[in-house]
Amino acid sequence: MARARLNTGKTVLIDLQVPHSQEPRSNPGRHYGSRITFPGDGTVLFTIDDNGVRYAAQDLTRPVGSVIRILQEGGIPPDNPFVGVPSGLAINHGNAFPLWRGNLFADFLRSESIHRLVIENNTVAHEEPLLEEPVRCIRDVRIAPDGFIYILTEASNGGLFLIKPTD
Repeated sequence: MARARLNTGKTVLIDLQVPHSQEPRSNPGRHYGSRITFPGDGTVLFTIDDNGVRYAAQDLTRPVGSVIRILQEGGIPPDNPFVGVPSGLAINHGNAFPLWRGNLFADFLRSESIHRLVIENNTVAHEEPLLEEPVRCIRDVRIAPDGFIYILTEASNGGLFLIKPTD
């Protein structure tokens, strides 16, 4: 993760800073995907893929397969949560599933599933899998403004899938 500024001519990056650098480096030539988001609280969140070394993503002592949260100016926020975050996480604020409003939806690449999590007193009070069958290579889960749940997959037959209420 790096940041820099454009010079006045907008032709060269200057003042390069590297708030996070992953070690050790690997070189298998695949799985270098990432997402970056600025949640508006002075932090930046970004994902680190498994770098082609799949077993390493299950080792909580290594950063691969993680969601990293750092301060925009660099450093670790004092309120950082536990590091075992899933590959995607969304909070339902929509109206499509009113009984699920405020619940978290987490996708798990390894178990090929999406789970609904009910949080009470900062702990998971209830967890429920949403899919009847495994879905390969789930990369993200998002809740649309209308409340429908979208799942993004990367498998050869993958795509963007919609979960919506039945009649």
